[in-house]
Amino acid sequence: MLSSARLGLLTAAVTTAITASVLTAVVSPADGAAGPTVSVHGRLLVVPAETPGGATRYGVALADGDIVPVRGAFDPDLRSGATFGGRLRVPGGVVQALSSRGESGARAALRVVDRRSLTLSVVGTPSISPAHVSASVTPTTHQQFVAAIDNKGSLQTDSQLLAHVSAVGAYWEGESNGAISGITVPGAVTHYSTSLSTTDCGLGGDFFDVVQEAAEEFPSLDLSQSSPDQLVLFVPQSCKSGGVVGEGTLGDSFATGGALVVKATAAIEGTYAHETGHNYGFAHANARVGNRSLEYYGVYDVMGFALDGFNQLTALSTPFRVFQGVTDPGEIQDVDLGDGTSAVHATATIKPRSDDSGIRSVRVTNPDNGEDLYVDYRSGTGQDADSFYSGADGLYLTYDNDLSKKLFYGPGVTVNAARGGSGEDVLANASGKTFLGTGSSWSSASGLLTVTVTSLSPTGADVAVDYAPAQSFTSVGTPVIGGSVQVGGTVTLDPGTWSPTPDTTSVRWTADGQPVPDLNDRTRFKAPSSLAGTTLVATVTQRKLGFTPSSAHSAGVEVTRGTLASSRPTIVGSARVGEVLRARSGAWTAGVRFSYAWFASGTRIRHQTAPRLTLTKAQKGKRIAVKVTGVKPGYTTVSRTSAQTPKVR
Repeated sequence: MLSSARLGLLTAAVTTAITASVLTAVVSPADGAAGPTVSVHGRLLVVPAETPGGATRYGVALADGDIVPVRGAFDPDLRSGATFGGRLRVPGGVVQALSSRGESGARAALRVVDRRSLTLSVVGTPSISPAHVSASVTPTTHQQFVAAIDNKGSLQTDSQLLAHVSAVGAYWEGESNGAISGITVPGAVTHYSTSLSTTDCGLGGDFFDVVQEAAEEFPSLDLSQSSPDQLVLFVPQSCKSGGVVGEGTLGDSFATGGALVVKATAAIEGTYAHETGHNYGFAHANARVGNRSLEYYGVYDVMGFALDGFNQLTALSTPFRVFQGVTDPGEIQDVDLGDGTSAVHATATIKPRSDDSGIRSVRVTNPDNGEDLYVDYRSGTGQDADSFYSGADGLYLTYDNDLSKKLFYGPGVTVNAARGGSGEDVLANASGKTFLGTGSSWSSASGLLTVTVTSLSPTGADVAVDYAPAQSFTSVGTPVIGGSVQVGGTVTLDPGTWSPTPDTTSVRWTADGQPVPDLNDRTRFKAPSSLAGTTLVATVTQRKLGFTPSSAHSAGVEVTRGTLASSRPTIVGSARVGEVLRARSGAWTAGVRFSYAWFASGTRIRHQTAPRLTLTKAQKGKRIAVKVTGVKPGYTTVSRTSAQTPKVR
């Protein structure tokens, strides 16, 4: 049944070294744009979007400890720690403020920028050198620097806060499989009153300012990319941060430290562990529905949502362990599909992911897209006891603010894929189920790969991995273009007979070899004038689960010009000198443009091309007729002549 747990949205931030130098001049921009610029050098800080669809934020950490938020066109793959050198645009208001005080220079300008928490635009192309810190060869000890904001609301006691630090430290030490040798917990929490007028307490756009202020409480704290130090800031539940309950800087591995801000909610340890995971380089645990990755919905892992009332300090899934390089020899059983031309059947007994030894995962390559899939068993026991998914009946979460869209969680086998190296997706089937019970199967989109659970027990899961090479259609149809293949006519397409019967059919049309997107997947349409004179070809592609897609082309057929529907024009009016005759074109194809020519006893009356003719003495005694010519793009031009009038009197 529906979980009554309140969801708190966890967010990832990316920040690193607060070391830099600042040039001392404010100069006019070389490109002549309005407003002066300031040249800065420092460490780039990248803060990923806090909510799905949000914008990534950037900052430059300077030598004096200030962090300048910046905006610009940055490489989306950049991480914190990259060296930044470039020019930033100084707003006019800052220049005016300096002028009114008789001040000038880059340092003075940046002090105003810092006080006002302004974001500066990058001018031109900055110099950026990406940084990367590889995993430590020797186990790392992390020093925790723990602070709490006192003047924004009440917090737990120091002993309670430090107990959380110890519990989360012990959790990550255990999950690191020896990569973390220890986490040093201070004897006391450092309390201070913030001087910032923040209401988010670092859990929103004020993250840079709050971290900068908190870091000043610890002179020995080193937040550079290569340091294992970790700044932990606890903030009261009363801080108005919406659904955001934590932010943490993104490092590279278990060897890196960082900074994190945690709201003291009922899910404090899950939030704290999640943000610490960002310090160590982990991205979010998501759930994949079709081709869509739903952020935070991988709640089998600590890198998913913060959920009140549940144990979130669960065992890391295999893709996360592979990312950190902390898997044990023999922990993963590989299933090799070879060159993909032969059937494969493999079985394995995997222990719960929370176990410390034995085979705990099966790895196989998805033949559809080449990504590695990891089959884990989530038993809901041991490290995973009392987790969100561990209930016998399972629970579900809704998404897209739609109660009918549900993802279901429970004990069983999960199929997981690495996402971007440091993230993970648990794969859901069409019904939204993220786990497999006894007798249940998961199949790749093509149906070529299947994972089946044959039995489950508290100590292990028996799984079978089956791969069947793609079959070929035994009979391939010949598409035939028919109907009226002319402008304005109805063109049809017979895709031909295919065996076995395809699941889906797609049609792509070309005219003289150029795609015609408006006709995609249509087997019946009225030919537009733009196709006149071109040669049409239809390509039919048939697909069936477990079969190699097959395509066939029709013969080319020229689209001829259309035939205009027309009728003989008539003349209305009295055939008398001085009277006006009017031409009536009659019924023609819609959209035709007309031109007119008048005749007197068979001789063209010069300069008379209007649909009206005023009779003169020159036409007296003669019979009048009118020729109407119809023109429309893509159609053959047609001319029709009326009957003659009586002699003009």
